Formats: sequence, C-alpha cells, structure tokens
Amino acid sequence: MKKILYSLVAVSFLSLSAHSTGINETMNTSVHFEVLAPQVTTTDIFNYLKTNLNLTSAQQPTVQQAVTDAGTEFTKLNKSSDTGLTKDAKTTVFNEFIKKITSGSLLSSAQSTKLTSLAPNLQTMFSQLK
Repeated sequence: MKKILYSLVAVSFLSLSAHSTGINETMNTSVHFEVLAPQVTTTDIFNYLKTNLNLTSAQQPTVQQAVTDAGTEFTKLNKSSDTGLTKDAKTTVFNEFIKKITSGSLLSSAQSTKLTSLAPNLQTMFSQLK
C-alpha cells in the first residue's frame, strides 16, 4: 500500500512540476505518463502454480514443460487477428493443459481440487502472454 501511495505522490509531483508557467514564460513543458499492463511470462505462470499447489521437486519438471508448451500455443494465438477462432482454440489449449497436468498420478487430489479454483486466474494469465 505504501508503494502505491508513494508512486501516486511521485507522479502527481512530477506532473505538477512539469507544467511550469511563469509571468514572462511562453514555453510550456509537459511530461506524458503511460501505464503499461504487466508482462506475464511462462515463468510467472509456473511460479504461480508452484507456490499455490506446493509442487514437489518431482512434479515441477512435468508441470513446467506443460506450462511452456501451453504458453507457446497461447502466445501464437494471442498474436492472431481472428478473435472468434482464437477464443475456441485458447479454450482447447487450456483444457489440454489442465488435462495434461491432472492426468495420471502427477498431482494429488488436493492439488487437483486447488487447481480447479485457480483455473480462472491461470486462463487470464495465459491470455496475457505476448
């Protein structure tokens, strides 16, 4: 919370100081700020799963490979211009990703249940890959 407050104070200070007008001054200087969406990577997605599912060292390589594979497909789809087709394809890729890491005995039943609750966040993270 402090970081957000300090950031807002800094931005407001810069924006106030950037607009300088004096009595005999004709030049107006302005600074433009642009807020960018954070860049999500497959490493971020893997770390999210690793933390929230408490993945063991034996589970990590398989899950990491599944995240990398799905991330590659999502990156291609996110760059596509055909939104109708890509929406269905993204759903298919995401479902295949979930199926891949829940099949067999890779995850425990508790981890699989937790994964179900994480699915909306994961889908959002995958759709933000560039």
